[in-house]
Amino acid sequence: MSWMMPSYRLMDWPHKPSKRYDLYLYREQGWDIGDTVSGHPVIFIPGNAGSYQQVRSIASSASHQFHGEPGGQEEDMVDAKKLDFFTVDLNEEFSAFDARTLREQAKFIQACITRVIQEYDHLDTSDRPQQVTLLAHSMGGIVARLAIDYSTTNLVDVVFTMSTPHLLPPLTLEYGMDDIYRTINVPPKSSNHPLLFSLCGGISDEQVVSDSCALSANVVKPGDGFAAFTTGVPGVWTGVDHQAMVWCHQIRWRVARILLDMTKSDDRGTKLLVAERWLLDNHAYSPKHHDLGYQRTLPLSNPNMTLIGQPGSAVDMRIRQCTQKGECVELSASRRVLPRPTNHEAPFPLPGEGIKPDEAMFAIDIATTKSSDTLSIETGASDWLTIGESKTYVVGRHANDAFVSHVTLDFPKFQTGSLRVQKVAAKVGDCKGSRPMLRYDTRSTDQLRATTHESRFHPINSDTIYLHAHSAAAPFLPDGSSSRGLRLEIYQTSDCVVNQIEVSTDITKILAKAVSRYRMTVIAWPVGWAAIVILWQMTTFRASGGFNFA
Repeated sequence: MSWMMPSYRLMDWPHKPSKRYDLYLYREQGWDIGDTVSGHPVIFIPGNAGSYQQVRSIASSASHQFHGEPGGQEEDMVDAKKLDFFTVDLNEEFSAFDARTLREQAKFIQACITRVIQEYDHLDTSDRPQQVTLLAHSMGGIVARLAIDYSTTNLVDVVFTMSTPHLLPPLTLEYGMDDIYRTINVPPKSSNHPLLFSLCGGISDEQVVSDSCALSANVVKPGDGFAAFTTGVPGVWTGVDHQAMVWCHQIRWRVARILLDMTKSDDRGTKLLVAERWLLDNHAYSPKHHDLGYQRTLPLSNPNMTLIGQPGSAVDMRIRQCTQKGECVELSASRRVLPRPTNHEAPFPLPGEGIKPDEAMFAIDIATTKSSDTLSIETGASDWLTIGESKTYVVGRHANDAFVSHVTLDFPKFQTGSLRVQKVAAKVGDCKGSRPMLRYDTRSTDQLRATTHESRFHPINSDTIYLHAHSAAAPFLPDGSSSRGLRLEIYQTSDCVVNQIEVSTDITKILAKAVSRYRMTVIAWPVGWAAIVILWQMTTFRASGGFNFA
């Protein structure tokens, strides 16, 4: 849960563009002193029947992170600018049902962008912000994208959406809604269009089908933004409910941190890297070039190795490949953060809570040039767990007996999709340490591969694991949306190794998922037929004076 002390100041308008809507300035009591703004403006847009007060969780976290705990500002916030949150009161209208309402709200947002920038006229010209950031929840994300046109595209740097159905509307009741989606899903013509990021809650979101929360290549190009599912976000690793997306602590903290870090630079590419850092779990490893306290030299049994350790030992690390003559070269590597729950008996993630922030480990995949040299690893702490080979096996081929810390299993015959559920049963030996961690990395469709990132983690214990995806094959996408093949990654230590793994398709779970995902269709189909029968009977009664029960 999150706590805050909110206050709201109604913004004055010389000529207010709408009598139905209002604009407020958020202030965190005890942290934000005065009503004079001097930071970077962020406009929050609520969704269908949403309240403007939903901004308080993220805005409060941003204030606390920027000012730091009592005693002074944190070091990594020195170069950041304070965030000024403005929030829009859209009268809690049901915008998901009416295209005209969405267009009126978008027009008001355009006026809000200009009004917010004018609020900084008291600053020197060099200190005035030239752009605002749009932060939106649910259908507010559609309003934000609809508000971006030739008059506003240069005034907005980032559009950050949460649980927004980008690819299709939750309810299609009129032609106007389809027209809106055709408008926003046209590739932008301007080269200076805002970055677009979409955060998706996954299967826990029962109000928006998470297939539509993804971003296809038709919406954004690589380098213009991406979509990420919360199940793969480092430190979150769990699905998030539709309403909880704006107040879940793990989410609100990261969203606030992303927006704060983006204020450190006006460069578009730097802002994209900030979002990747906090939302994606695979990053390039930056080697250190100074001597550290702990060193181990290991023989290379395979050109590809994986080091698994605690988060503290990955802060400072130096990895080198050395020959028998003592000549060493720095190695490039990729670093991934993984969950490491300490309580193996508790469900993962903890219901309603996710997992604890300190229950994590890292895995560094090391690519060497030869397998006959040695590997020199220097760390600033001695609490790393294990190192072993990294191998990929196509199921059906023989695997060797060497210890493998990073196992990739390819099941080429499995058909994956948004309605398919795979059941995984794994057996492990006697475990004295951390349980193995299974990572299911969704093989996205061609339309989503470069712009949508979905993965899920499962600790391997005695429970059966069920795998499902949202971006593997969405039924509403064009031809070519099917995805064949299943890929599983296992990270394990030498004192707890997976001995056997079985994967099968679960038909009953597929039926249950189809009902839960398309329940509106299940309800609407019999209602539609009942309406046709009633209309036919009424026509018969009008013509003959009686009902036809034949």
